[in-house]
Amino acid sequence: MKNRAGQFPRRLLSPAAVLLSLLLAACGPDLAKSNYELRHELADKNGQLAQDKMKIANRDAQVADLQKQLAAGNPPLQTLPTDRLAQLFTAASIQLRNQSDVWDFGPANGGKAGFRIFLRTLTDDGQIIPATGTLTLEAFELPASPGEPRRLGAWTFTGEEMKKNWYAGAGANYFAFNCPWTTPPTQQNITITARFTDALTGRHLEATLTKAITPPATTASAK
Repeated sequence: MKNRAGQFPRRLLSPAAVLLSLLLAACGPDLAKSNYELRHELADKNGQLAQDKMKIANRDAQVADLQKQLAAGNPPLQTLPTDRLAQLFTAASIQLRNQSDVWDFGPANGGKAGFRIFLRTLTDDGQIIPATGTLTLEAFELPASPGEPRRLGAWTFTGEEMKKNWYAGAGANYFAFNCPWTTPPTQQNITITARFTDALTGRHLEATLTKAITPPATTASAK
């Protein structure tokens, strides 16, 4: 049907179509804003990620530099080839002896008291050998309830010092070390740890001994 101008009238929109058009018009600006905010947030995160990567790269470079400095000051241990070491008796384990106990070192040592710690180095088949290297001894009291151990002292001995403290004959065949304590023990039970690096093979060995010690007040001045 034509109108007076000779044109067909425009088709009237249904109420649902009108409502949908209004909703789309209302949501349009919000969607654009959300898209902008998401892009801005993503750019910030990418920038932060780049900064974190740079920090990690700088830290890794510092660690590598420190490792080079340490390597320069501590060159790799020179040892024999494996096939030649196999022909020798070498230390495969260490043993803290149970006679390790408190000790009064007497006037000659300034009247100090501490521990007399006995140790053996053993081959893989249990033979005693006087292997030397770097030895670190530590003594602790373990708390009765959860908590940090109380360290009584720490002592380090070189290979040369180990040689001077080797005792052989009459059933001895052990190393014995005077270890003045930094903090006197307050409990009867103590734990002693030993960490040894063999000068010949570079092997790292450890041992632990937990025992009831003689109360310091009743320890004889000479044994």
